[in-house]
Amino acid sequence: MKMSDLTDEEVKQYTLGDFNPQGIEDRYGNSTSDANKIESRQSDSFDWRNHGAVTPVKNQGRCGSCWAFSVVGALEGMSKIKKGSLVSLSEQELVDCHKKNCQGEWPGYAFDYVEQNELSREDCYRYQSTDGSAKSCRKCSTGTSITGHSRVAGDNENELRRILTEVGPVSITMCWPRSASDYRGGVYNDAGCNGNNCPGWHTVTLVGYGREGSTDFWLLKNSWGGRWGEQGYMKIIRGQNRCFIARYALYPDA
Repeated sequence: MKMSDLTDEEVKQYTLGDFNPQGIEDRYGNSTSDANKIESRQSDSFDWRNHGAVTPVKNQGRCGSCWAFSVVGALEGMSKIKKGSLVSLSEQELVDCHKKNCQGEWPGYAFDYVEQNELSREDCYRYQSTDGSAKSCRKCSTGTSITGHSRVAGDNENELRRILTEVGPVSITMCWPRSASDYRGGVYNDAGCNGNNCPGWHTVTLVGYGREGSTDFWLLKNSWGGRWGEQGYMKIIRGQNRCFIARYALYPDA
């Protein structure tokens, strides 16, 4: 996907657009953790792809369903870690049955849905890149279920790293300026996405971290196809909470 050819308004079709984080603190809290203890237990790099817990990069198309792809990415990883097999799960079921369609959504509500409804496999409920409806909603071959979901302690990248390595891939809702949409490679580091007025929000799946040269980075799986970024992935600087990457991070409870 070549985002540089799109207008700002068209880019909003691929993101959460007018996502409003108000009320999230009331639901999940914003606890802190002992960063020093956590730091001592971490390696220099980690990648869930090397453990077979990440499906190939997908493409949401012209639908603001990044929230569904991010949640599914976390669920696919959890399923592999807990059950031993990697199964591609259905984003379209979330779009159809959760009834938020292509207009963007807080991913926590998608986790809520999966807590109440076992999510289907993608091979029997394929993605259509279109708005769903009550008539479209159905159930087929069961892919996975969860008992709940949790939020990573707010703005703490060491805690985020601990959850990533000890639990699995994490759903990340982050500030997403136009420069992020135009990313082509390297370690992204636009300080402008930490301003008070975020121009937009996008949800991706955190699958790893590492170092390029002397720069530490997070590894994010996007849902814009393999032609975007680094074969569908993005590296973003780690250690500065760039784009509020640790602020709205959710993960499933098996």
